[in-house]
Order: sequence, then C-alpha cells, then structure tokens
Amino acid sequence: MSSELRRPVLAALPVALRDVLTRLARGDLPANVALMHLIVRADAPEQVSEAIRAGFAMSAATPSARSRTNALSKIWAQTPDAWGIVKGIVSVAQKGPRTAGPIEYWTRFFDLAAAQAADSATALYALGRADLLDAATREVMRRLREWKVLARASNILEIGCGTGRFVAPLAMAGYLTIGIDTSSGMLQLAKLRCRTLQSALLMQTGGHGLSMFADSTFDAVLAIDAYPYIVAAGRELAEAHMREAARVLRSQGRFVILNYSYRDDPAADAHEIARLAAECGLSIIRNGTRDFALWDARTYLMRKP
Repeated sequence: MSSELRRPVLAALPVALRDVLTRLARGDLPANVALMHLIVRADAPEQVSEAIRAGFAMSAATPSARSRTNALSKIWAQTPDAWGIVKGIVSVAQKGPRTAGPIEYWTRFFDLAAAQAADSATALYALGRADLLDAATREVMRRLREWKVLARASNILEIGCGTGRFVAPLAMAGYLTIGIDTSSGMLQLAKLRCRTLQSALLMQTGGHGLSMFADSTFDAVLAIDAYPYIVAAGRELAEAHMREAARVLRSQGRFVILNYSYRDDPAADAHEIARLAAECGLSIIRNGTRDFALWDARTYLMRKP
C-alpha cells in the first residue's frame, strides 16, 4: 500500500489505538499484549478489526513489523472470547466509587474479578486462553531458573499470589512455597489449585507488610505483577515492602519484581528501584530488563549479600 493510500486509513484511527500499533510494530509489545490494549481502548470489536487493518498499512514496509501484525491478526481471529473477557475485567475495575483506601479498593476488585474470570484478572494479556496462560507461566518459571533464583532455594514467598499459578508449580517442584494475598476470592481459587500440594501454604494478609514472617526466612521473594498495586497504594507502602522483603530474605537470597508500576516511565522505575535497593542493602542484578516473549513486564532482580 502506497503512503498516499495509507494516510486516510491511519488518519481515521484513534490516537490511542495508533499508539498500540506503533509499539507493536517496533517490538515493544507482544501480539497478545497489543491485542489486550486494543480491546481496552476500543469502543467495539469492529474498531479492533479496523485497527489491525491499519496496522498492516503501518507495517507494510518492514518485514519484522509485518510479521508482528500478522501475529496480532491471527490471535484476534483465533480468540473470539477475547473481547468479552477483557472488557469484563475492565468493567469490574470501573464499578463503584473509589471511596475506600487503595488496598481495600484493589482487594474488592480482585474479589469481584475472581468470581467473574479467575486467572484473567491477574493475567489479562492471556486473553482468557488457557494455552497462553500456561505458556506465559512456563516462560516466567524458565527465567527464574535461568537467573538462578531457584538454584539454592528451599523456602519461597510470593507476594500477591492471586490464583496460585506460580505457587502451584513451585510447590510441585519441591519448594516450600508461601503465597500471600489480600483477596479472599483469589485465595479460594489458589487453594483449589493447590489442594493436593503439601508444600504450598496460602495466607490472607492485610497488604501492609510482612511482619508475620521472621527475619531471614526465605531464599527467594517473588512479586509477579503485584508491585504496581503496591506502588499505586503509595510510596511509603512500596518502600515498606522493599525493606520487609530484604528483612525476610536469607543471605544470598533473591528478590524478584516483575513489573514495578503501570505509570509507563521505565526510567523513573529503574531509578526508584536503584534507590530502594541501596537503602535496603540489596544489590541489583537486573533493573528494568524486558525478558519475555508473551508479556511486556520489566524485570527487577536483586540479591541480598
């Protein structure tokens, strides 16, 4: 398609959708994540289809960008439930006034989301597809092994464990794994998932810290897409959780944060992680790297001396 023909197609596309396609074309977003963002921003399924057609116009000159747009088109065609699942979770987030505190607000959100869409609430980028969710989970587990997070571990803590999608494979691998969450709805699903696993322990907490655990208890602490909600609850809470994670880690233990915030400012996040790690006596191994094919999360990996 010539540039003259492309202009009307792109001009008719809302800026928010065009931004998603631009990020996809340059490789910043996996196709499934791009589709999630398009659905969130679109007013109707037809608008997503229009955006994908515009995406082909945008990416026509670059083979790699065209390949990514092809992947986007394919996953849209193969996932007819994606629109309803993504919009359903978004509608849960928009229900009711935000009169409660941030911890209470997000606890209520995840309780409602657990009743509606289970794993979709904690991994919306999987678009409700079990195969995508399983593949994304395996990818994270593979990275944890590559980064030696699990090399010498016996006791593991996951902050914000949700439905237990990481507690379960860790417990099955033989690690004593404790998952904590503020949402009783999520924990009910996690308990169902982990019901036969003696190495899995699930606890509901108030979300204010880790005071229920003694010093030097864990070989690894994981916060997999949980920190954005902690950061949203306030700087003091984010700092408290960092201090507490450092306290409960054993010597040479690892602290893994996948996604620090949703504010779309990776430089600010990396700067804040560097400051907090230094204050808590943690050394940084990875600070904001992109390491996943199915998820656009950034990795923050720290070690206790």
